[in-house]
Formats: sequence, C-alpha cells, structure tokens
Amino acid sequence: MSGFPLSGLLRLRNLQEQIAAAAFADVNRALDRVHDQRARIRSEMAGAEPGTVSDRTLLALAMSRASFQSMLAGLAIMHETAAARTVATAHQTAKGQARGIEKLYERHQTTAAVEGLRAEQAALDEAAVTSWRRQDGRTTR
Repeated sequence: MSGFPLSGLLRLRNLQEQIAAAAFADVNRALDRVHDQRARIRSEMAGAEPGTVSDRTLLALAMSRASFQSMLAGLAIMHETAAARTVATAHQTAKGQARGIEKLYERHQTTAAVEGLRAEQAALDEAAVTSWRRQDGRTTR
C-alpha cells in the first residue's frame, strides 16, 4: 500500500483549523473582557456623586452620559460582531478545507484497502489455479 500523497496538505489544513479555532477563542476572550470593562465602567458611573449643581446641569449630565453609553455600546457591539464574524468565517473555512482533505484521505484509505484485497484475491486465485493444474497433471498421466 502506498502512502497518502496529500498527507502534508492534510496536516497543514488541520494546523490551519487549530490556528483559526485559537483566534476564535481569543476573540471570545476579548469580548468577555470588553463586557467586564463595560460593566465596571457602568458600576463606577452609577456610584459617582454629583456636587452641588443645578437641575438643568444634572439633567444635561445625565443625558450626555446616557448618550455616551449608548454610543459606546453601539460601537462596541458593531466591533464585536464584525470581529466575531471574521474569525468565525476563518474558522469555518479552515475547518472545511481540513474536512475536504480528510475525505480525500478516507477515499485513499478505501482505495488502498480495495487494491490490497484485490491483490490478495489474485494471489489466492493464482495459487488455486496452480494447484488445480498440478492435480490435473497428476491424474491424466
């Protein structure tokens, strides 16, 4: 039986899939850090004590904080979503490429097994024919 001719490519595709999976995990950890940081900032902002200010100033401050938080949340979500999509797509691509090579490997293994069985059967057939000829030659003489 011969070796799989694309074994190097299969190893490469599996390595690419592992790298993409690691990048995907890194993005997920970064997202978790962003969520934790956002929660910490919100907690700090909620605990801030305003000094003596007018009602208008307090209202303007509250509105600007709400607007700023909303804007930051929107930007963070857009960034997180884009990063996650990019990494997920890379991971799926690497996984698909590795799977394609794995299917070729499986097909190669099946073909090699069939060829081996075919060769074994041919050897058995040859042995049977040779034995039959020997027996036939002995009985006719």
